[in-house]
Amino acid sequence: MKAMKELKQNLHELHALHGDLSSFVVAARAMNLIYLKGGAMKKVVLNVEGMSCGHCSATVQKALEALENVTDVHVDLEGRKAHFSTDDDSVVPKAVDAVTQAGYKAEPA
Repeated sequence: MKAMKELKQNLHELHALHGDLSSFVVAARAMNLIYLKGGAMKKVVLNVEGMSCGHCSATVQKALEALENVTDVHVDLEGRKAHFSTDDDSVVPKAVDAVTQAGYKAEPA
């Protein structure tokens, strides 16, 4: 998980320097898939109420991405769900709290 966090930080730094990172993102996703197959990662889905626009989903995504041991965050505005991967079960209640603190109601799906 530490390697993925470092990769994520490196991508943010590369984006600040270079702008378009589409090829870097493809490589990062490929590395994450390899990591997921080798580790005890699990996919988590949260039901999220109160999102009504792209800004709302971006806020939820940012709140989840800020958590330790969380990767592959995707927020589905229309489906009112947030998806992420983790190898730490204690992250789920922290994720619910983070989304709640961001102003939305969340619960495990």
